[in-house]
Amino acid sequence: MRRSLAIFARNPVNALKCLAVLLLFVAVPLSADIHPVPLEKNADSAKCLECHADKAKGKAVHTAIATGCTSCHEVRVSKDVTRVKLATTTAYSLCLTCHADRNAGEIKGTVHKPAVRDCLKCHDPHESDNKYQLVKASSGDAKENLCLACHTTGLKVPAKGSRHMALDMGCETCHVTHKTGPGGTPEFQYHLTKDVPALCLDCHDPKDEALQKAHQNQPFV
Repeated sequence: MRRSLAIFARNPVNALKCLAVLLLFVAVPLSADIHPVPLEKNADSAKCLECHADKAKGKAVHTAIATGCTSCHEVRVSKDVTRVKLATTTAYSLCLTCHADRNAGEIKGTVHKPAVRDCLKCHDPHESDNKYQLVKASSGDAKENLCLACHTTGLKVPAKGSRHMALDMGCETCHVTHKTGPGGTPEFQYHLTKDVPALCLDCHDPKDEALQKAHQNQPFV
């Protein structure tokens, strides 16, 4: 603090310039929610869709769109300035008003880390070409696959190893993102669609001789 005061005393003009720039950066987020077009305070969804019709189109449209834009957004008009804000302080708390079963603070067991606070990291709040309104698909290569943005397990195949074919079928073939339950079991620890070995047997025939040989004839059934 003393050092800052000393700098200000030596060159008050430059100090004031720096302060002005700092205040400008701080002020930007405050004005970022100003709507570019003036609206009436009682504007309805039909008015919103005059410009934002794309938010109601797509292969997977959020069901909240049907209840109206104002179910999630608030239109505030003050001195001819229109601001559009979320109905809650954070997007996460807004999602929980309908999806209370996703509240990480009340779930027992392993919770998928992105689901703890940031729903928008994986989901588009309006519409998407992917089911569950995912921002990307849960299949494909690293550029296309949402899951592969964080997970690389199974992708780095050893020189004499083999790649699990299920990776090419899509991550949701084996995993359910939001599945939670008692800890200590693979089913909930890794959000599997089923516990093992039942999940494995959906694709693999335990009587397959090649499979038995690969497992060194262990009684894996």
